[in-house]
Amino acid sequence: MKNSERAIMFLLSDNINSITKLKLVKLLFLLNKEGHENTYDFLPYKYGPFSFQLYRDLSKLAQGGWIDEDLLQLNSSRKKEALDEIRSLPKLLRDRLMDIYITYGKLSEKELLKVVYRKYPEFTFKSELEFNTISAPQAPLSIYTIGYEGASIDSFLNSLLQKGIKMLIDVRNNPVSRKWGFAKNTLAGLCKKIDIEYVHIPELGIPSNKRTKITTEEDYKNLLDEYEKIYLQSCKSLVKNTLSLIEQLPSTLLCMEADIQMCHRGRLANTMGKISKLPVVHLTGR
Repeated sequence: MKNSERAIMFLLSDNINSITKLKLVKLLFLLNKEGHENTYDFLPYKYGPFSFQLYRDLSKLAQGGWIDEDLLQLNSSRKKEALDEIRSLPKLLRDRLMDIYITYGKLSEKELLKVVYRKYPEFTFKSELEFNTISAPQAPLSIYTIGYEGASIDSFLNSLLQKGIKMLIDVRNNPVSRKWGFAKNTLAGLCKKIDIEYVHIPELGIPSNKRTKITTEEDYKNLLDEYEKIYLQSCKSLVKNTLSLIEQLPSTLLCMEADIQMCHRGRLANTMGKISKLPVVHLTGR
């Protein structure tokens, strides 16, 4: 079990003071910001900071019989095991969870929201609530790129929102991922929830069979050179059509690698930059 899941069960272990999903999310957000314990990452959503991964883990804990997801309590049948798991949390994390709970856990939902919205307005610009919020960021016209390597789905989506990105252009030839949130269908669905358009253009990716014989950095550089100088020159109309999307809406090219020098999206962006004279900006997903 992950420490993040144990942290959820820690906050659900007080049966006297019931907790709601909204309060659970906000307390773990405050643990991130003020307890400096990154159990989950967050992004702006309907009620301020939110984590898709946290909600997924809640469902996993319920499916495993650890918690009752409707009542948000530990299941009596596994309570002893759950308390053992909670006790296995690192002491520093357990202490900081307790500090956050003592400071904020007894507040009502409304009081807790007011605290969070006042202290962290950068997570409020997609809010549906009638609290003071800031305007959503607006990205200047540029050719943006981003890689998700090393990022959680929530930190990745937060990067897009905080930069004002409105369209994610997936240029992976084969958009699968072992990391939850980044496979095509899941990613498209999450983007829709936060009003970011998702477009997949597999023809701008490098097929997997082209990578099978690569063993050195020099091999990879040669592959990227071939992609830039031969392949992109052979599909100029597709490159220009993709560029037209970028010129209509703040967009970023997506692939996996964090290092732009080791990813074909960098060569694609540079090619587009030469055509359009737009600046190329590399974003980080973390």
